Amino acid sequence: MRVKFLALSIALVAVGAAQSVGHPDARPTTTWIPPIDDRCPCCVRYSSPDFQRRVESLAPWCSNRMPRRVKEKLFSGFRVAVERLCTQHDCHILFSRLGADGIDVLNGTLYYPANLYREQHLCKRATAFSKKGVSQTWLCRGFASVPDEAAARILIHEALHRAGLGEHSPKMSPSDTDIAVIQACGF
Repeated sequence: MRVKFLALSIALVAVGAAQSVGHPDARPTTTWIPPIDDRCPCCVRYSSPDFQRRVESLAPWCSNRMPRRVKEKLFSGFRVAVERLCTQHDCHILFSRLGADGIDVLNGTLYYPANLYREQHLCKRATAFSKKGVSQTWLCRGFASVPDEAAARILIHEALHRAGLGEHSPKMSPSDTDIAVIQACGF
């Protein structure tokens, strides 16, 4: 697993990053505010009381065509994803290495239900999908049946694509991205 995390680090460095990755075995903490690292602008930003109040009011933008169960899972997974981004240094570093802020990326994503064609073809292999650099993420009906932590992991995975990580880069497969998210975000 550490090799997969290293592969993500190498892929993200190639995108133009210069910060160092923390320990891949980091686990979630019980506090909402992460330890401050003066070299990391996200740590300083995430620890401010004003930002904490803003984070508590965040909610995903969801199409009104979204099935109720999928929408409920989106909202619960979104809360877990935001919490992990705020408490797991390595998690928000995944986005920093792409030149993005994970909270801003999640908050700026537009969530839509997968249409019939996508349900029949793409949703056989995935519960959500997006395209590199595009603000939309499509959720399959199967997304409603995953646990909240799995939903959060999926949302972070898709947000990384929106931030610029390619799905099938030479150094990163979708499962490599999943492993990196699991390790960095404490899932």
